[in-house]
Amino acid sequence: MKTPKQSYKKARVNKDKSFDGLFFFGVLTTGIFCRPSCPSPTAKEENVRYFDNIYLAIKNGFRACKRCYPDIYTNYSSDNIKGEIFLKKAVDLILKGYLNNKSVKSLADKLEISDRHLRKIFLKELGVSPIKFNNYNRIIYSKKLLLNSDLSITSIAFKSGFGSIRQFNKVFKDFISESPSDFRKSKK
Repeated sequence: MKTPKQSYKKARVNKDKSFDGLFFFGVLTTGIFCRPSCPSPTAKEENVRYFDNIYLAIKNGFRACKRCYPDIYTNYSSDNIKGEIFLKKAVDLILKGYLNNKSVKSLADKLEISDRHLRKIFLKELGVSPIKFNNYNRIIYSKKLLLNSDLSITSIAFKSGFGSIRQFNKVFKDFISESPSDFRKSKK
């Protein structure tokens, strides 16, 4: 019987698109994480780490690949997440923008649980806090807009749910390691 790691290795080596979204892999030598179908040259197995979701890859210090865009081209919804019903409801609300102008405590109150318990669920199931989950999803949306629209960076910041350009630039740079304008220029 094959272990998940053996299946993941085979899918990664064969660049099997049917595994996209089921797992992600990071390459230690580059610090990049990818989808199984990434067109980049195949990394040596000893340099590869496997992750159940993009948030665990990010938490472990990996950045999204600029060839396969695992963060942009993987449809993430609460259906991808194992765990409690609270997490599914919280993720749905966050993806609809709930935390863009409300607190984690407010979200927990809406779910009728404590904010401490909500954070604990997120950390156990996704490996990140609700705030980091929200921030990264806003960055994913802004990356899509930067790549596929001519909107100004200011418009993109506000459309992505950020309260200011300064906040947008800081969070973007924290996750992507470059400014939004540098990201856009490098893709043109």
